Parts: sequence; structure tokens; C-alpha cells
Amino acid sequence: MSNPKSFVELTLDVAGRTVAGLVRTNNEDQFLIARLLRGVHCIDSSLPADALAHFNARSGYLLVVSDGMGGRAAGEVASATAVEVVVQCVEEVFDGQLDKKRPPDEKTSELLQESVERAASILKTIQRRSPEKLGMGCTLTLGYIVDGALWIAHVGDSRAYMVRQRKIHRLTKDHTWAEALRDADAITNVDDHPGRHMLTNVLGGKDELFVDVKKIPLKAGDVLMFCSDGVHGCITDEKLGKAVVQSATAEAATKHLIDMALAEGAPDNATVVVARVGSSMVKSEGDQTLRIAQPSE
Repeated sequence: MSNPKSFVELTLDVAGRTVAGLVRTNNEDQFLIARLLRGVHCIDSSLPADALAHFNARSGYLLVVSDGMGGRAAGEVASATAVEVVVQCVEEVFDGQLDKKRPPDEKTSELLQESVERAASILKTIQRRSPEKLGMGCTLTLGYIVDGALWIAHVGDSRAYMVRQRKIHRLTKDHTWAEALRDADAITNVDDHPGRHMLTNVLGGKDELFVDVKKIPLKAGDVLMFCSDGVHGCITDEKLGKAVVQSATAEAATKHLIDMALAEGAPDNATVVVARVGSSMVKSEGDQTLRIAQPSE
């Protein structure tokens, strides 16, 4: 029998939570955590480790937060529809990376953007067919994790954060009127500006959609957090980061963050997804572990 091959595996501890808040009676937020699974489980082989990378099972993860708008029926429909469509599209992206030669970063970026645009197009179709849903729309912040990297596709003012080495970093930029004014050097303080809640870019809106897409390499110890404005709107980035650092698990972090939002009055729906990145060394012999990282050298 050949010697088993060693692989560095990035593992995820993931959890999500959503509440309507203390003011609103319905919850128009949606979140989703999904694992994407494909590939061949190699039990043992005489092939070198780099060759085994093309045969071993790969796994990816999808993290999504969406904040609906447009009234009781329309907002919930918008966010739910967007999440459902994007999941289907990203699954196609993942399948394409497995069934064909792995596409370059530019292609992955392009496919993720097309996924979000397809969801936006469907929302507009629903509005045309159902006049009572005119004005429906939603934000969308998506994390696609595969091969040791995080891809983000983002529209609106839900946010993605990363806590690395106990410091919090905002990975997305709010698509709001206040941020546009800051970009134009018209204002310096966004937090107290009335335009901080006025969205300039949403799925289902009248204006042309633009999707921010970026790729970020992941490291063991990173913690990812995706949330709606019902969370980041009443808790500072610094406090968000401290809450994540103080929590031993993803589940504990989501509970802590939602409890903090409720303690601040929770005037809006509040949703959060947390993913803690870990690592371990595994061997191919008899191994059934799902990997999102490349083999070690």
C-alpha cells in the first residue's frame, strides 16, 4: 500500500440567526448557509499529492444575507427570491469549476456577478407581472468560499466583515447616498447623515445594478461575519469585533450579536451569519473529510 498523502484542510464552524426585532412585526431579512459538495473521494493512490488535488472531493460554502424592502408581502418575496436564485446560480458556478478546467479568477468574478444580475432580473419580472409588488427590492451580500478563498458579491447595505488577529475589517462598502456623498468629498461623517439609510443600489430597483465582487485569501483563525443593517446599524464595528472575539463558537457569536442588537432596541430586522475558519492536517488514506483548500506542498 502506498504512503497516504497529507492535506491541509480549512474547516468552518458556521451559524446564522435572524429576528424581526422589537419594532417590526414581520421579518423581511433572509439568510442562508449551504455546503457545496462534489468530487471523488480518494482512499489511497500512488499518484503524487499535486495530482490527487484533481481527484479528491472538494467542498465549498455559500453564506448569504439579504434584507428585503417594499412592504409586508413584497419585501419578504424579494429577499427570499434573490437568495433562492443566487443559490441555484452559484451551484452552477461550482459545478463548472469541477467539471471543466478550473476557470481563472476573472471568470469566477464574472459568473458571480451574473448570478446576482439574474436574481435582480427575476425580481423585475415579478414586479411587471404583479403590480402590487412594485417597489420590491432587496440587498444581497454573498460569500462564496472555495479552495481556501472567500469570494464576495455585494449589493446594498448589508455587510461582510472579517476578524483577523483580533481586529475587525469591513469587507464591503455600503451602497447608500451618504457613502456616495463621502466619495465625492461632500461629507466626512457618514454615521450621522440622514442619507445613510438611502440605498443607491438594490436588486429589483429601477436604476442600473452594479455588483461589487472581490476575492480574499483565508487563513486559519479568521472569523467572517455577514449581517443586515439591523445589526450594524445599532452596533459599532469595534463592538461587533469584540463580540466575535469573545465568542468561542459561531453559534455563540450569533446569539451574542443578536442579543446586543435587541439590547439597543432592535428597530429593524436583525440578521447575522458567522463563520469561524480553522485548519487541520488530514491524510487521504480512508479519509472522507471535505476540503476547501489545496494540498500542502
